Amino acid sequence: MLYGSIPIIVIAVFTTSRPIEWTGAFVAALAYNVIPATAIAWVLWLYVLQVLPTGVAGISTLATPVIGIVAAAAVLGERVTTLEAFGIACILVAFSC
Repeated sequence: MLYGSIPIIVIAVFTTSRPIEWTGAFVAALAYNVIPATAIAWVLWLYVLQVLPTGVAGISTLATPVIGIVAAAAVLGERVTTLEAFGIACILVAFSC
């Protein structure tokens, strides 16, 4: 994650935008994303790698975009495009092989 943050920081330095508004909601969202969301995700991923074979754990990560698209459709009412539906179908076919 450290290596991945370096290009993001470089892009942020050269991108112009309005100043950050440090509201309570913004700080709470930032704290949530930094501490529990990222830390718990890494701990759970390491646990999955201990319990499951690496190949099974790796292929299961393909479910992440499917879950995201389905959750966005269910919770936010977003419409699944034809291309997204095709991608979901390809992932489900990959799971069955």
